Amino acid sequence: MKTKEQRKAELKAVQDKILTAVENATTSPEKLMELMLFVGKYEKRYSFNNRWLLASQGARVVDSYKGWQNRGYQVQKGSSALHIIVPSTCKYFMTDNGTKSLRYATKQEKQMIADGQIKVIEYTSFALKNCVFDVTQTDMPEDKIPSAYDNKHLTFKGLNKEDAQAIVQTVDKVSQDINVKLLSKFENWDKFKRVGVAKGFYSPSQKIIVTNPNNTDSENVKTLIHELTHAILDPESKNVVSKNLNLNLKKVSYSLGELQAEMTAKLVTSHFGMEDDESVGYIASWTGNGKKLQELKPEDKVKVLDDVLKVSDYLIELIEK
Repeated sequence: MKTKEQRKAELKAVQDKILTAVENATTSPEKLMELMLFVGKYEKRYSFNNRWLLASQGARVVDSYKGWQNRGYQVQKGSSALHIIVPSTCKYFMTDNGTKSLRYATKQEKQMIADGQIKVIEYTSFALKNCVFDVTQTDMPEDKIPSAYDNKHLTFKGLNKEDAQAIVQTVDKVSQDINVKLLSKFENWDKFKRVGVAKGFYSPSQKIIVTNPNNTDSENVKTLIHELTHAILDPESKNVVSKNLNLNLKKVSYSLGELQAEMTAKLVTSHFGMEDDESVGYIASWTGNGKKLQELKPEDKVKVLDDVLKVSDYLIELIEK
């Protein structure tokens, strides 16, 4: 059970992240537009802060547990609720003995309030609560979820079972080579805080690659390559693979890191026949339709893309063996 001080500290940390995102975005009209597009996809009932929070957790359409039930859908067992900032308004008034909550007012006090003899004071506090679920955490049929939805579960065509197994085995081997622990389709996914409904992640500090157990098999294959690329290209790791491939390892922004990881995953899976249309949209959303890449110097663009080709070629060769 968290103390009141711990809850306050947690809320402040989240609020600071939001303020930092806004501060960074206001340095240029392009960045500001990118931020607004990032948060603008949510329902109007949510504030800017909560839209940013939901977007950062990979969610898009959310509701409470009962809310989904009222819509006719059930939240899947074991799903962890996403966090939002929830306001709580307290109404009170002054008495001879101090403050008193409006809910405990006597009949006489209520009449005096109605007559304007006693003034009611309102105080609103905020708390970080895990109380909503994304549509992908429910039993809503896949064909009912809009195809443009970021985290809609997809089954890609063209990849045979043998190649899929070879890819997973290769990711496992390379992960061991670079001292990264692989937790593929990890059943205890929900123990990781703030992962939302992402398909997977690489943690540089923990040196782990984790994928969502709710991924389809083809999603998991592509996610594994995506996250393994992050691990290989991690400029702080100085791993044996990056040394052997003589990678540029230019430290890039988070957005360009996503471009490299997704492009590598696309090149590798396409080589083995996997068909999917989501990579282009994913890369476009992270790079402002390529603007972030265009901002680099010509020689730096080449370094970013050169690393993608080196890692792709390396993984394809290992998988084919």
